Amino acid sequence: MIQDRNPKAVDHFDWYAQDGRWDQLYDPGNPVSHSFLTRRRRSVELMRDLEGKTVLDLGCGTGALIPALAGITGINYLGVDAAPNMVQESQNLLHSLHLEGTFSVKTCDVRDVPVEDGSFDRVVGMGLLEYFDDPTPVIREACRVCLPGGLIVFSIPHKGSLNDLIVRSVTVPRMLMRKIVGENRDVSRTRLSPKDFRAKFDSFPVKFADHAFYNKLLLPYPFTRVAPRASRAAARLVENRDRFHRLATGYIAAFHRIA
Repeated sequence: MIQDRNPKAVDHFDWYAQDGRWDQLYDPGNPVSHSFLTRRRRSVELMRDLEGKTVLDLGCGTGALIPALAGITGINYLGVDAAPNMVQESQNLLHSLHLEGTFSVKTCDVRDVPVEDGSFDRVVGMGLLEYFDDPTPVIREACRVCLPGGLIVFSIPHKGSLNDLIVRSVTVPRMLMRKIVGENRDVSRTRLSPKDFRAKFDSFPVKFADHAFYNKLLLPYPFTRVAPRASRAAARLVENRDRFHRLATGYIAAFHRIA
C-alpha cells in the first residue's frame, strides 16, 4: 500500500498496521467493515477458479486476502507491501494459520517485485492504485509477472457515486473538523469512473474480462459516520442488485493477460 503523491503514505499504513487498527476494518462486527469485506469478496470472485493457481497480492497489507484463499486446494500465494509493519502482521497471520508452506509475504516496492516474468496465474491489487499519481508502473509490473492467459484484478474508488458527490461537496469543512479534533492521518486517494479506470490499461497487453461494483451505500455520508450500523444494513439490502451501481463507492475490473 504505497503511493508516490505523499511521502507519509508508508508511515500511514505502518501506523494502521499496529495494534490491530487495519485488521479492525475487516472485522464483521465492525459496522464500517462492509466496504472492505465486500471488496475482498468481489475481488476473489473476479479471480475465478483459483485451485492450483499462483497468486500475487500487490499491496497485501496485513493479509486481508489470506483467510479468503486459505482453504483453496493447491493455491500458492505471495503478498508484497512496502510497509514493513503491514508485512509483519501478514507474516504473523500466516504463522497463526499454519500456512507458511504455500503462502509467503515480503517487503518490497510493488513496482519492482523480485520474481521472474510470468510467475503468477493471478495478480490482484485491492486498495492500491489510488495511492499513485501515475499507476502505470504498477500496471506494467502486474503485466510482467502475470502469465499469459492469467487474470489481473485491481480496484479503485468509484468517482461519481452518490457518496463521492456528497463527500466532495463538504471536503473543506471536513478537513477543518479533522484538524480541530486531531484526526488527520488520511492520505489522498484517486477516484476514477469505470471508463477512465479501464482506459488506464489500454496500452498494456490485456483484454477486459469482467467487473464489479461494491459497497452500494443506500445511506451514504453522513449516515456512514453518525449511523454506521444503519448504513451497513441498508447497503446489504442492495449490494447484489445491478441497478444500484451509482451508489457503489468502489469499482473492480479484471483483465485477461494476453500474449
